[in-house]
Amino acid sequence: MQIEITLEQLSDFLDQFGIENGGIRTRAMIKLEPILENVLRNQVFRVPHSDTSKIENIRELQALIARSGKGSHSPAPARPGKQYNKEYLATKHRYGEYYPHKFWNYGFYYGIDIDTIGISLRMKATPIYKKGFDYMSHHEQRRSVLKRAFLLAWQDIIDELIKHYAEEAKG
Repeated sequence: MQIEITLEQLSDFLDQFGIENGGIRTRAMIKLEPILENVLRNQVFRVPHSDTSKIENIRELQALIARSGKGSHSPAPARPGKQYNKEYLATKHRYGEYYPHKFWNYGFYYGIDIDTIGISLRMKATPIYKKGFDYMSHHEQRRSVLKRAFLLAWQDIIDELIKHYAEEAKG
């Protein structure tokens, strides 16, 4: 992608860039929320039950993202996650649910908030307690639903940031 701007446009762009509670970075981050939502709904929640990921923590997610090839922002793939047990899958099928991560009142599917806080993007799931433990935390730990959404959306996130900054610089 080639971006051409005048020095005056660049000066205005740089003056606005550092504004903490508004400005270019905040507007860019707000544009990323629908990207994550889309990847979560149409990719993470639409794969077979056997397609789960294991991303231990944020450091591992950062390492996968950092392993992208030269000139690319496509991250390395995550390790395969823990499989669902057959009884759980049979129960889901009896209730007519054939996609992963959607059982028990569609906890992950409907219980996720994506928020822009300053210059950070945060995705969190509302806790759901079943049989004495937090199902959402347990599920995220074993199948990395939220971290996988960031991983799968990363290329689109970078593309949107580049596009947004180019538009802001030209405007």
